[in-house]
Amino acid sequence: MRPGELISQCQPLNLSAADFRHSGNPFCLEWLEEFCRTDEATRIDVSSILLQTARLYIFSPVEVERFSLFLESFPVADNQGFAAVRDLKFQLFGCHRPSAGNGNAYIEFTKRCTELRQVQLKFEVEHMTVDS
Repeated sequence: MRPGELISQCQPLNLSAADFRHSGNPFCLEWLEEFCRTDEATRIDVSSILLQTARLYIFSPVEVERFSLFLESFPVADNQGFAAVRDLKFQLFGCHRPSAGNGNAYIEFTKRCTELRQVQLKFEVEHMTVDS
């Protein structure tokens, strides 16, 4: 069985962008540090497979910025970091409005994930107001 076939049969792993923040290395998950310390190629390979099988939860625009830094640490030539993201869930999408003149960080992030297959947006009813 090829790696791509194995990945397609995996159940999604729930992963939060905050999981990267708790590591001593901002470019590696805390529980993957042994792989990340091996060498750069191993860090990229392990992280790519993890991202392809994970459901990534993002709670705030600040996490979008931090997680983007991690994805930008992958080889740029083929957009490898962002292209590895397959499944996104924006937990508090409706709670965060972009500032006037700024784009929506969630939408901009989503556009960079060229191989994305699923996006979930969560809205809280109390935040769904109409400006008059």
